[in-house]
Amino acid sequence: MRGRGFELQKVLDENENYFPKLSLALKRMVITSGPWIISICTLLIIKVFLTHIITKELFTTFISIIIYAFIFSIIITSPFINIITRYISDKIYLNERDKILPTFFSSLILIALISFISAVLFIQYNTNLQEFKIDVAYLFTALSILWLIMAFVSTLKDYDFVTYSFLIGMIISFILLYFVWNIGLSQLLQSLTMGILFTISLLIARIMIQFTSDKLFDFSFLFVKKYYLLFFSNLFLYLGLWIDKFLYWISDKGEEVIKGFYFFADYDFIVFLAYLTLIPTTAYITVYIETVFHENQKKYSKSIENKERLSNIKIFEERLKKSFFIGLIKTAVFQFSLAILFVLIVQFILDSNNINVSTIPLLRITIFAVSIQMLINVLVIFLYYFDFQKEVLFIAIFFLLSNFIITVFMVNLPYEYVGYSYFISTLLTFVLSLFIVLYKIEKINFYTFINNEV
Repeated sequence: MRGRGFELQKVLDENENYFPKLSLALKRMVITSGPWIISICTLLIIKVFLTHIITKELFTTFISIIIYAFIFSIIITSPFINIITRYISDKIYLNERDKILPTFFSSLILIALISFISAVLFIQYNTNLQEFKIDVAYLFTALSILWLIMAFVSTLKDYDFVTYSFLIGMIISFILLYFVWNIGLSQLLQSLTMGILFTISLLIARIMIQFTSDKLFDFSFLFVKKYYLLFFSNLFLYLGLWIDKFLYWISDKGEEVIKGFYFFADYDFIVFLAYLTLIPTTAYITVYIETVFHENQKKYSKSIENKERLSNIKIFEERLKKSFFIGLIKTAVFQFSLAILFVLIVQFILDSNNINVSTIPLLRITIFAVSIQMLINVLVIFLYYFDFQKEVLFIAIFFLLSNFIITVFMVNLPYEYVGYSYFISTLLTFVLSLFIVLYKIEKINFYTFINNEV
């Protein structure tokens, strides 16, 4: 993240005019939140253009496959991506850039195999779509590879190319969808997959130009024991993020829209809207928070490595703490301001069109839960900066278990209580995370000294 932040900040500083900065802001959101933007734009455009021109049954099947593919491809790939991101960061720091390309191809093969097999097994044994299992598997695998590539995109400095690659791929998908909408499910799935594969091809070509190596594969990242905690931390964090939704899917409030595909439409739509607010905040953190904090963290660490006087170290320590707390406060103000504004706008639109506003209370509680989730992410970033991996794993397990247990007790309560289990869980997890971070930052000198040979 900080690599992307510095490169984007440098470009931002070079542009004095408003429109270049606006353009950069859009690119920044693509780089930092690619998966979410692709998911949201795809679902929106498909809903707008295909709802009225294909049969309801075909549309329901198509959109169900896409939603499941987006959600579960992110869950499956995120633990590996957490390891890979750390691994390539270490290799760049050690100036071993020749390890990046073989790591990329190795991780691509691994994730592609896991994704393809998982999709085939799910469709074969849990649905009535066996004849489409290969098409679904191709789409699922393509999405998984795309999320993986996002981890390597941070090493590229050509942000225009990355942005246009995503844009062109999406355009190709929707042009193909337009021409095959009256054919069938297989052609719809293939059209979407082909656009994604086009984007993947462009980005792979760019990565191969950026990095060279004598080796084609390198699976070393799988055998570094210190990375194992990273795998489970991300796995539990993402499961914690979705576990309440899964429980509502299989509850009395949920619905099996087609065999094997469960949804709770009201809650799913609200969560979808709430996640929109995370996109600008993620970009905001990357450039304006991560870069500032990293500079102070680097100066602090260097002062210890260079064995400077304790008084100097104390100065850098205070600057580090100050930059962290300012960053956390700025993120909170930015995210919650955005959340409140978003709720007001949505409520105004619904009121103006005489649309049922019974979901507004659900939107409020969900969007505040999502905002707290963003603050948890900031605290986790701090812990990762100082390699407190066990603490992050503990937070992830707590988040998963708390969301699961609270939702189990609340899932059968009246509609008015939907979303509260997620809110309570994020609030408890935030308090726990903040307590851990405050404890660690207060003793940061101790932990830094014992982790350095000084």
